[in-house]
Amino acid sequence: MLKNILKLNSIAVTEIKFNLSNDKINISVVDPAHVEMIITEIDKSLFWEYEIKTESPEQIISLFFDVDKLLNVLKTSKKEDNFILNYNSEINKNSFDIITGSFKQTLSLIDSSTVQESKMPILDLNASFDVLTVDLKEFLNRAENISDYFSIETSTDKVLLNASGDIDKIDFNPTVQNIISNSIHNSKFSIDYFLNAVKELKNLFESLTVEISNDYPVRITGAKDKLKIVVLIAPRIEAE
Repeated sequence: MLKNILKLNSIAVTEIKFNLSNDKINISVVDPAHVEMIITEIDKSLFWEYEIKTESPEQIISLFFDVDKLLNVLKTSKKEDNFILNYNSEINKNSFDIITGSFKQTLSLIDSSTVQESKMPILDLNASFDVLTVDLKEFLNRAENISDYFSIETSTDKVLLNASGDIDKIDFNPTVQNIISNSIHNSKFSIDYFLNAVKELKNLFESLTVEISNDYPVRITGAKDKLKIVVLIAPRIEAE
């Protein structure tokens, strides 16, 4: 699970901030072009052991990691290996230890000034639906051979995904659940950004909730087993 979460965040950034509290880990990143934002919340119950020592229950410990370094450790470990991360500011506030199987590695933390702070914007989106992640990925795989962008259109009873080139085009009416749309809403998005996110989300969630409004960012939410991830992708606005 942690490897998939890190891979998802790595499509947007190379440096990541973990905010650790007594009951959860929060991660929030935005890509340099400000097209995509990823917000992750991991409940402590998903770890077989989770311990944070702070001066007060409300205190948050922030650690700044190189994503590629963490992923390289996970990639070289075995599936049956436990993954243990230890940080003790009293011993060394500039590094942390990772234990996988019989291996113990010490890695440096990065300078916090290089990590961009980001907060989730407040969006009032007018349409939403639940879709199978595998269906969304299949459409995007086909659409990337036709265009750089695709559109999402919702009406009161259906959803249409469309990508068009000079001549070629693809339409897809996915099977959706819990559709909410009081009128027709349509927005266009980058296939590259969308597909990269959905590829990693597919490894974590069977279905996703997609929310849009006309020419607003899309909000993609995956939630299960006390893990929640929200991806925001800015729309493609056609020049008038």
